[in-house]
Amino acid sequence: MDYSLNDLLAKMGLNELTEQKSLRWHYTDSTNAALGGVAEARLDEDGRYLSVNLVHRLMEADMDTDGTEEERLETVQIEARRIGDSQTYRITKLGFDGTDFAADNDAMLQLGTGLFYARALHINEIMIEQRFKSSPSNLRNIYSAHSNPARFEDQRFDRMAHNDVSNNASAENLARVIIPFRQRKDVNCHQHA
Repeated sequence: MDYSLNDLLAKMGLNELTEQKSLRWHYTDSTNAALGGVAEARLDEDGRYLSVNLVHRLMEADMDTDGTEEERLETVQIEARRIGDSQTYRITKLGFDGTDFAADNDAMLQLGTGLFYARALHINEIMIEQRFKSSPSNLRNIYSAHSNPARFEDQRFDRMAHNDVSNNASAENLARVIIPFRQRKDVNCHQHA
């Protein structure tokens, strides 16, 4: 399936990506360094490739049993390649929550983009909440927890989080990290054949 870049980015709340070329949101749980989330989106090789990745490790209460908390891993991975010199992109990789889907499955792409949007917004909200609750020195201590790779079982999470340890600029510039919300009816969601 082929989609315009603007349509893909709008579905995921990534409207600024065409200007920024890379967006990232991240946090580490202040009480358990093994929990946290990273969401990133990039336009690589002069906009030829779109890469969207999200890894979120969190505790969630199990409502079916006695309400005890269990660790859960949420993932989203979407990759697309630009067709020629146009602004049309073809999905080349699609997967979420440990399952890969056919890249031409429109229904799964719609679900995947919606999951990325909602989960990235959740990571963003937690990151901003931590930023306002922590002084800059405390925030750096939270990020330094990423320096111990033995604490993370998922290598993608560790790699994505490690990239943020040296660059804390996104946490300092809060205007760049807020994902704008637009209702679906306001977004042009037509696909290109």
